Amino acid sequence: MTEATVNVPKKKHSILIGPGGANINRIREACGSGFQITIPGRTDESDEVKLSGTPAQIEIAKEKINELLTPVSRYVMGEVSVPKELHWAVIGEKGKNIQKIKANSSVQAIIVPKVDEVSDIIKIQASTQQQIEQAKQMIESFVSQHQQKTLEADELYKKYRKQTQIHAENRKKYFDAAADAYKAGNRAEAAELSKKGKHEHHKMLKSQNHAAMKIFKAKNKDSLACGNIDLHGLHARESVALVNIYLYKFQKKGRQSATIICGKGLHSEGAAVIKPSIIEFLDSKGFKYVEDVEHGSIVVSF
Repeated sequence: MTEATVNVPKKKHSILIGPGGANINRIREACGSGFQITIPGRTDESDEVKLSGTPAQIEIAKEKINELLTPVSRYVMGEVSVPKELHWAVIGEKGKNIQKIKANSSVQAIIVPKVDEVSDIIKIQASTQQQIEQAKQMIESFVSQHQQKTLEADELYKKYRKQTQIHAENRKKYFDAAADAYKAGNRAEAAELSKKGKHEHHKMLKSQNHAAMKIFKAKNKDSLACGNIDLHGLHARESVALVNIYLYKFQKKGRQSATIICGKGLHSEGAAVIKPSIIEFLDSKGFKYVEDVEHGSIVVSF
């Protein structure tokens, strides 16, 4: 016969015994003939539960004891994949969207990866699978709402950038004509055409700034409150100027970090140009940051 002891907190001895000795009897039945288990009496403060039997019986007893004392989870877990750069749309300003999801679906917790964690997976803890599915639907709805706003912002981009392009083309037309007039000796005409070209240049810059602010406000209507700066649709110079403004505002408000969304650089005029410009700016100002290459964003720490 082999003897062994298992430490079981005194307050859990009643669980080990079970109603009317049901649990301890099940252990004995599982271990078979000749096995003995001894639990300290009520006046004995010892935590040691003594086991006596063959080595195999003792191992079975230990497994059964562990099963009884390990609480079965009351929750089920679910998860949904949301691009990292859209997690803010799920969280909402000061966590308002998360609170709304929890209130409406009755889930226990929604676990969003930390800012510096490279993961798209949002985890959901609930009592039932039905609650998890309801939470998933709400999460997908918030993401869909943001994507719809993105489409609207893209239309704004086409609208406002088109006007800027018209002024740029007019500027070129007048400057080219001025150069031709000057070469032909028509200096007065050249001066007049050059003046018109400069006027178109000023109108182009004004239109460019107007377009940048319209696009930026449309893209960042909700995200700025969550510490996210979305630069889609902007040019490099515009992006640096706006990042400079809003990083300063975030610092004044006491935020600990900010996420700059540049995109993945799929277009030559997009993140492939913007991101290096932003990094150069951050380096020049001494900001601490981490690049999220997969999602085309930069997390700045204050």
